[in-house]
Amino acid sequence: MQLPAEEIDRERMVILEEIARKEDSPLGKLYDEFLSRAFARTAYQHSILGTPQSLEKIKRDDFMEYRNRTYAPGNIHVVVSGDVDPEAIRRKVADQTGFLEPSKPVLNKPASTGESLEREFEIFKDVQQTYLCMGIRTPSIQGTPEEVALELAAAVLADGRSSRLVYQLVEKTGLCSSLSTFAWTLGEIGLFGLEACYDSADEHEILKVINEEMSRILDEDIPEDELTKARTILLTGYQYDLEKTSSMANVLGRCSAAGQLDSIVHYEDRIRTLTSKEIRQALTQCCPYTEKVTGFVRPERRS
Repeated sequence: MQLPAEEIDRERMVILEEIARKEDSPLGKLYDEFLSRAFARTAYQHSILGTPQSLEKIKRDDFMEYRNRTYAPGNIHVVVSGDVDPEAIRRKVADQTGFLEPSKPVLNKPASTGESLEREFEIFKDVQQTYLCMGIRTPSIQGTPEEVALELAAAVLADGRSSRLVYQLVEKTGLCSSLSTFAWTLGEIGLFGLEACYDSADEHEILKVINEEMSRILDEDIPEDELTKARTILLTGYQYDLEKTSSMANVLGRCSAAGQLDSIVHYEDRIRTLTSKEIRQALTQCCPYTEKVTGFVRPERRS
């Protein structure tokens, strides 16, 4: 496939517009700055969109060299789901890819374990509420019981109206207009944390509740009723993901590319059998709370 330079230039302009929109978005700007610190000294600290300066440097030859090196047979994962004939699919794939020259997979560089340079930061924008993002960098735990343990912990804290933080800060008091947790497991590193939106005047009380609940989930066993709710939420979401053949292909493709196909086989069993003690151990080992990175987007100061 030959890509004229003018097509690459047109796409460059599209990405520059995306970067500008992200800069104007409170959450977009917050996440860019947050990830640059939480993933400091790793490849993940860089925005996938790049920067206006880096985009300007990319010429057609650079683009073609990168495409030919990375979009190659060694990196291709073909996933087909549904009522199909496997042999017919193999023949079809061979017909469509037989002209490609063999290649080895392009491996990512390992992530550094260097410390974050800045643990807290704030940005001032024309917004009405404060946006918070808080997280802890974790080691590479993709496909392990620890990965599921962090997902369960995140669900206990803020997945569903009766979860700990959502109930206290959204449903009961209305201190936060929104609040959610996340447990990301990337190929070389991960992140466990939360985001919230609230009125600035309530920040002290909100952070007090968040810190108390983070300490509690580290120090105390999770009651069985809470753990059952969290398991149900994760299992329901996982089963929903596999309902459609297109969704199943997406899950299989993602796990295949990450070399984690076996994790699909064991995922539901791990959710059902992980104990409160194992969740606490995973949090203690993977998420040292004292090393969290916290970022705020605050309303601009008025003179």
